[in-house]
Amino acid sequence: MHDYYRPNHVSIKINTLLYVGIQELYFAPRGEDDFSHNYYGNFALFTTASRVLTALFGVGTVILAYLIGLFWGRKQALFAALLFAVFPSFIEHSHYITPDMPLLFFMMGVLWAALCYQKKPSVSWLFWMSFFAALAACEKYPGAYGCVVIAIAVCAVHMKKPVMIVKNGCLAILFFVLGILAVSPVLLLDLRTVLEVMAGQNKQYHLGADGLNFGETLFFYLKTTAVGMGLLLTVSSLYGVVKSFLKNRRPTIILLTFFAYIVPVSTLKIHWERYTLPIYAVGLLFGAVGAFYLLEDVQGFLKDKASAYLLAAYSLFFLLPACSLLAGAAAVTGSFLAPDSRIILQDVFAEMGITDENTVNDCNTPLDPGGYYGAFGEFEEGDPGRYKYGGSPTFVMTSSAQRDLYLESDREIRGWIADFYEQLDERYDLVYLFPVEKPSSHFLELQNIWYAARSVYRYLRGAAVGYEIRVYQLHP
Repeated sequence: MHDYYRPNHVSIKINTLLYVGIQELYFAPRGEDDFSHNYYGNFALFTTASRVLTALFGVGTVILAYLIGLFWGRKQALFAALLFAVFPSFIEHSHYITPDMPLLFFMMGVLWAALCYQKKPSVSWLFWMSFFAALAACEKYPGAYGCVVIAIAVCAVHMKKPVMIVKNGCLAILFFVLGILAVSPVLLLDLRTVLEVMAGQNKQYHLGADGLNFGETLFFYLKTTAVGMGLLLTVSSLYGVVKSFLKNRRPTIILLTFFAYIVPVSTLKIHWERYTLPIYAVGLLFGAVGAFYLLEDVQGFLKDKASAYLLAAYSLFFLLPACSLLAGAAAVTGSFLAPDSRIILQDVFAEMGITDENTVNDCNTPLDPGGYYGAFGEFEEGDPGRYKYGGSPTFVMTSSAQRDLYLESDREIRGWIADFYEQLDERYDLVYLFPVEKPSSHFLELQNIWYAARSVYRYLRGAAVGYEIRVYQLHP
């Protein structure tokens, strides 16, 4: 762990304890003491355990959404919990062994503790704010933004007592530092190396860094959030911000501070959909609150008019958004149950004589289901006609995991790689194409429901997930 300077420090250590528990409680009593042998021989067991751990963090975010929603009312809390429980992106990322859901859980822990602190200031809530922030920073460096939420919470509560701001601010810093030292001391003890690694990750050669400036990255996250939530929830969220600021100002300020996380994350040179999870969370919380404010104002406007109008309002603000997210959740769940192109095509290509002996392939293909590298690295300057190692392979197998990212990336940085994939299309015969079905999000709820239902139907009919696989023949 001392040499590990990238994120995941919390989940790595929890998984280590989990694996030790599996070894000692399951394998050791059976006399199987070789952990390495047990791990590689039962990889699915350990992987499943890690996935369950991530899923538990996902469940935890639903509980925290309810606790946070209580600051606006019990109904708002229940609706917020429902939205979190069926939100497609949260379901998707709860399946992966990645730091994104743990990070969201820890950051929401900061938010919940901050709201509790502004309601009832105490050292204990100050500690929990700082400890959650420390966990968030250890899990993924942007989690350090929790310190900003703490600062705003302390300043908002003690606005007229600057001495208390300084006192509690210093105490929060102490708790934060002690939290990091307790969880992952290397982050502070070897801070210089950590900063060097962070700078190395935030560079244009990193996939996901395609030359967007701050404004373009900010727009990417705003657009991704709006599309993920849908039109009606986006409207409810915006309405909730305004009405909540007027009626419940102090909690709203803290929640808006949490949303401001979008600003520093937009300064990074890399961007991914998964970085949007904390922004989704704020949108859903405000959406749950805003839906009730909208309904309240509609009821006031309609007064004693026909109940059919109220039923329409309920359907518009609650039922349709929930159904849209639920449909998306069903599609995402279906995608995890469907066969994967990287697995089901292995026998197909073996029968076709397409093997790793006569084929150069991308990672995330049947010949290399995992991996990290693309086929382009095997050719001089990305020219499919200039194989580096003499002679020429018969086939090139590509995966949309590589192909799509590079074709959409900044041409000034990775243009030669994009040219490689374009030359394959233009100069060589495509001898095999295997499309896949991927769930997609749409801004309009009815459109989203339609496409989600279509994906579910296709999965039931045997459609595969994974990545689109293409095979090109370089020569007869």
